[in-house]
Amino acid sequence: MRVSPLLLLPRELRDYVWEYVLGSYLIFSTQPERPLAMAHGSEIYIKHPLAILCVCRLTYAEARFIPFSINNFWYRPTYPPMPSDVNDWWRKLMPAQFNAIRTVSMHLGRDITDTDILQAEALAPLVGLRTIVFTGYAGYTGSWRDNTDEGFHSMKDKLVKRLEEVLCAERVAIIFQA
Repeated sequence: MRVSPLLLLPRELRDYVWEYVLGSYLIFSTQPERPLAMAHGSEIYIKHPLAILCVCRLTYAEARFIPFSINNFWYRPTYPPMPSDVNDWWRKLMPAQFNAIRTVSMHLGRDITDTDILQAEALAPLVGLRTIVFTGYAGYTGSWRDNTDEGFHSMKDKLVKRLEEVLCAERVAIIFQA
């Protein structure tokens, strides 16, 4: 059997290759029977983005957690929000893969509600979570920074305070993007 030149590289260099091949994706749930899909860039959907993990046992062993630790996961909770949302969301993941997730994004509208806070609280089971990115809905063209509505800022502060309590403030960065 021939050994791949890739596997002859030192482990540190192979790790760079795995991060290049498996990184820079937005990972999201599409349908229950196929829980994860991946997009690279703005409109490119990848049909088999994790195929490299099936090449050989060594590839799998070295790279199996990289897609979960370096990519951004899109969270679209159920309504009404349930604490089990996250577990149902990625129910087919191994616990170590689930715990390797570092970045999650979710939509917020112009008005933040108590439901949005409950949906964000459902991220608490993600013990490896380091960053939550809140983005405005595609139909909302304004900017949160430009919003002078006192009620909006009050709810935003409430959301941040509650997430700091639930997710341990020192371990999770909370980012708002327009």
